[in-house]
Amino acid sequence: MNSSLTTNNLERLLAGTPHTPRPTGVPPGELALMKAVLEDAIDCYLGRAKRRRVHPKILEREAEYWIQIEDWEAPFSFNNVCEALGLDPDWTRRALRRMKAIRTAGAQRTA
Repeated sequence: MNSSLTTNNLERLLAGTPHTPRPTGVPPGELALMKAVLEDAIDCYLGRAKRRRVHPKILEREAEYWIQIEDWEAPFSFNNVCEALGLDPDWTRRALRRMKAIRTAGAQRTA
């Protein structure tokens, strides 16, 4: 995984979001892990993750599923990760869909 690409994706997402850092009671180590999970999901969702033994399209579909699920029970669900990081889950979903649409449109123009 290209960490600078991931950081850029997350920074682009955070730049336009109503990001409200707030105390969540989540320890700093877990917050760092949640941020890493979200960064990885962004790369996978945008079709940019490269891993041995796993096809990128499979990772893209898995990330899309994780992002779309309205789960508040699992500690590392998209909703709970966003909340812990001070992001609105619904807004973040919409922003990611826009990012993907822009990326897809760009790929179609160059093809």
